[in-house]
Amino acid sequence: MAVWHGKHKKRYNRRQNGSVLLSTLFIVIAVTTVTMGYLYRSDMALASGRNLELRNQSDYLAWSGLEHARALIQGDPNTPDPNTVWPIVSPSPDSSSNFCYELNIQAPTVTATKHTYPVTCEAYYQIGTEKKARSYLSAQVVYQISDGKTTFNSINRE
Repeated sequence: MAVWHGKHKKRYNRRQNGSVLLSTLFIVIAVTTVTMGYLYRSDMALASGRNLELRNQSDYLAWSGLEHARALIQGDPNTPDPNTVWPIVSPSPDSSSNFCYELNIQAPTVTATKHTYPVTCEAYYQIGTEKKARSYLSAQVVYQISDGKTTFNSINRE
């Protein structure tokens, strides 16, 4: 009877070893699946953060383009006179980065006390020929003849 019991016990151990291996395999698959899900989510969060950063930089560059137009209109001595050619299209001054802006100053509407200039600025991140993270602002820059100062009458994001 002891021999039969030993054979029976041996069969039982083989079955148990197989089920432990199978259970371990399922646990490894489950942990791998959960880990891959977390990695995917973190990659998406990283890409979303990078896109937000590019968009913010484009927004700031578009605002600086409007300030550049205001300086041109006010007659900054370091820039050419904007009354020479209409419209003025000015590319971004920084050629070392992939950020660019295009500034467009139209001919003014002239009244007795002020000149109103329509200005548009498109800023973007350029990869090859593709423009990404665009920011487009249009404004009315008012030049007061009496004091020689400029102000923004309206600024619109499109």
